[in-house]
Amino acid sequence: MALPVTPQEALDAFVKMLDATPIGVRGVAGVAAALLIVAGARFYRMAIVLPGILAGVFEASALPLSVEPGWRLGVGVVVSAMGGLILFFMEKLAVYVVGAMLGGWVTWVLWPIVAQIQGPWWALAVGALAGMVAFPAIFPTAIRWVTSITGALLGAWALGHPGNPWIIMSLAAVGIVVQTLTQPASTDDEVTG
Repeated sequence: MALPVTPQEALDAFVKMLDATPIGVRGVAGVAAALLIVAGARFYRMAIVLPGILAGVFEASALPLSVEPGWRLGVGVVVSAMGGLILFFMEKLAVYVVGAMLGGWVTWVLWPIVAQIQGPWWALAVGALAGMVAFPAIFPTAIRWVTSITGALLGAWALGHPGNPWIIMSLAAVGIVVQTLTQPASTDDEVTG
């Protein structure tokens, strides 16, 4: 069974949804992106709670446009706070969740390139499972890369260009270089608490 949408269609729908996000939420996302890009390894716990925070952002974005901006912002803040707090107190679980999300996303993007057909649903599940198993092992070593890329994705969205690969790659490269030059190597204990 193939996926009902292509990766490009999903990306277009994702970009359209993000465009509807209130400007105040984008401003907060821009500040978070800057912190992740230049000092992500030091603020890695922010990267851990980011999926919970983004859940609130997406919830606010998914509300109908007829909902007043104040209510949209309020829903976004409440859901973000709840999601962030849950992942903060369940840090190990958050690393597994991020790994599963990354594994599923990589499988979704690479399957059509390698196999020349849309990926079946089970391939996403296998990719997510592989990411959930592998990511915790590489997380302490890859923290600068992970936080830089996360900050770049968040920054591109905050700038109003969530699908622009040049902005994303440029911001990620800046983050990786800045963090490598300015931050000492962290130990596994510092990263995993």
